[in-house]
Amino acid sequence: MARLRSSGIEMRRSVRNAILFVTAVAWLVAVGCRREAAPTTRGAGELNILCTFLPVYVFTLNVVGDTPGVRVEMLVSRDAGCPHHYTLRPADLRRVAHADVIIANGIGAEPFLDDLTKSNPKARLITIADECDVLAEAGGPAAGHGDGETRGPHEHLHGPVNPHVWVSPAEAIKEVRTLARKLSEADPARAAQYRANAETYVTRLEALDRRMREAAKGFAHRKIVTFHSAFAYLARDLGLDVVATLEVEPGQEPSAHRMAEIIDIVRKTHAPIFSEPASSDAVARTIARDAGVPVFPLNPFNSLDAAPRADSYERVMTANLETLRRALEVAR
Repeated sequence: MARLRSSGIEMRRSVRNAILFVTAVAWLVAVGCRREAAPTTRGAGELNILCTFLPVYVFTLNVVGDTPGVRVEMLVSRDAGCPHHYTLRPADLRRVAHADVIIANGIGAEPFLDDLTKSNPKARLITIADECDVLAEAGGPAAGHGDGETRGPHEHLHGPVNPHVWVSPAEAIKEVRTLARKLSEADPARAAQYRANAETYVTRLEALDRRMREAAKGFAHRKIVTFHSAFAYLARDLGLDVVATLEVEPGQEPSAHRMAEIIDIVRKTHAPIFSEPASSDAVARTIARDAGVPVFPLNPFNSLDAAPRADSYERVMTANLETLRRALEVAR
């Protein structure tokens, strides 16, 4: 009988110890989970900025600089190209939910912009192309701009606005200054740093703009064919004539009839054709072969093959200038 009582006591002790062990493990797991989640929290005064795509991100990197307490992220991947037909993913919306400020080009560059603001209505939206001298999507000037007539948010008298203003260093300067002003309004405590950083960057962009305009004076040829309308603003700066574009609607190749028209235009003008790194060059090479002209790569700063840096825009535009020198045969 004593042995039975002893066995019962031992069994109860074993059960009790097992319960205590399981409870301790559960507590440790809970603490571990809380520690794992800790990095997603932020301290008082910190600012999370989410930029829509590459040019907006690089401009913001320069305006923010090394300002303490500010985190800058990019939504669309660096190699995606222009986000005209980008579709938001659930992971994107989770990142949007943590943003204090969303920075976008605006004027139609990001068709998903309304979805971002609906997903996080508390985030402050900053668009940076507001002060730019815009062109119609077809490449003509925005006649009637500011004349008070009613039109859609991305339209003027001649139709939709061409949103690729950042490809012009002169327009990029306006975007950087608008960004600095609006970010300073959103975050007054760091306003002085934002404005100072912006002007330092503007000085570099002004030098880039001067180099490109000066070099363009020596171009022996002025007519070009581009992949899509991204280079309309740079062409305006440099006095170039875009005689045709290969892609009129985003993601849509030209019809056989349109390709025949472009081939005819190229044969008459001898305009070189420019492809873009984020898109297939198959159409460009087909037209170039039939028309007897070369194909050159130009990057409208909508994609990179390496992580973006503060000087990425200047590097890409300088490379573009060297390509234009080769393609348009600098006059001797």
